[in-house]
Amino acid sequence: MDWDIITAAAEMVGAFAVVASLAYLGLQTRNSAMEDQARTIHDCSVAFSVWQNSLALDPMATKVWLNGHKDYSGLDEVEALQFMLLLGAVCRIMENAFLQFLAGRMEADIWETYRATMRVHANSTGGMQYIETRHVHHTKEFITMWQELSTG
Repeated sequence: MDWDIITAAAEMVGAFAVVASLAYLGLQTRNSAMEDQARTIHDCSVAFSVWQNSLALDPMATKVWLNGHKDYSGLDEVEALQFMLLLGAVCRIMENAFLQFLAGRMEADIWETYRATMRVHANSTGGMQYIETRHVHHTKEFITMWQELSTG
């Protein structure tokens, strides 16, 4: 046997192995990215559901929530603080979802469901008060998005 033929055959086998490894690596990377995206969406959804459930199971919190959205100035000092804490909690969840969307870990149609919820908060009297007093607790990107939602 000619050593040139053996060398060429070995190089072909090696090249094929490299191509196969790269294809496998690409597939694994794609699968990992899809799993990360699904986990991100799940985590945001769970956090939002837990928050909603805690609000729904506490009649006083539900009352403060509704009144804070309708007429924040009508809340007493304790109710105002409770409203700010409730809205702050959901804003943290929404901000996380927004940042995940910006990072490409959440699809636009899923983010839009969160965005629609944010529009309600951004245009309420309590939401306006929240962002005025608590904006320093959020990223600039989130505040900009909030402001866009409150004007449109």
